[in-house]
Amino acid sequence: MIARLRSAVIPLAALLVLVNLPLAASPAAVPVARFGWDGDASMAAARTCAEVWQAEGPALAAALVPAGAAVDTVNVLVMGSAEFARLLGGAIPDWGVGITTPDGRVVAIDRERLPAVGRGLRTVFLHEMVHALMLQAAGGVPMPAWFLEGAAQAQSGEWRFVDTVALVFDGRVAPLASLEGPFPADPHRADRAYRVSLLAAEYLADRHGPDAVARVLAAAVERGSFAGGFQAATGEPVEVFAAAFDARMRLRLGWVAMVLSWPTLFVLLGVVLGAAAVRRRAQARRRLEAMPDDEPASEA
Repeated sequence: MIARLRSAVIPLAALLVLVNLPLAASPAAVPVARFGWDGDASMAAARTCAEVWQAEGPALAAALVPAGAAVDTVNVLVMGSAEFARLLGGAIPDWGVGITTPDGRVVAIDRERLPAVGRGLRTVFLHEMVHALMLQAAGGVPMPAWFLEGAAQAQSGEWRFVDTVALVFDGRVAPLASLEGPFPADPHRADRAYRVSLLAAEYLADRHGPDAVARVLAAAVERGSFAGGFQAATGEPVEVFAAAFDARMRLRLGWVAMVLSWPTLFVLLGVVLGAAAVRRRAQARRRLEAMPDDEPASEA
């Protein structure tokens, strides 16, 4: 699959548009994004992606790429569903509309099926470019899927309130340690894994600072392992972080599920209505007491 994606860069080379970007204000370099497409509609989508990268690429690189890390050109192939399926040949699940090679050098996007997954072109493109940045910065050091996918969603702005609500109503939250490898092919289980990973990325930022991803990446490369880098960058083993996150999820979603359950809603509704009735009676009593006495005084 990776070989097919890499080889696709060659026949599309005549249509490639080179986007040269200046260095970001941070020491991290912004990789050049080079685009290829398979038709007029894909060309228009590729030009949109080029504009997005020109505007948002420097900030992403500054937030994710550790100082001194080497980044290289990313070849982005934007294509229709037929060409996407031909190149990948069932190598990714049916719900997949974007993929990045493990070396972070090639990205492929199925621009036709984006509406079917409820994601826009900008979001999916930035999601895959975050993968490209992180994988290049990692220098071959394996990273857990929840770390890569959570950061990609957080940085591309994919979070929605319904992501958390869906987990609540689903009632099953996978332990973070179970999301280290590839996500399930089943679309429902994969969707749940993505949502949990996003919440884990947010928890990582809350617990260890907004630059935690870049610090963990740098330390992981220095020590040659994600676990060693995570502990060095955050001061705690990744197992401790995962256990704390799992406990937080059980507590957080447990309370929300209880509040949203039907019996609890009826109880809360009764309390609210009862309090409103008491308040109305008190207001009526005060109005009556404030009314003037119009009756004449009785004669002796």
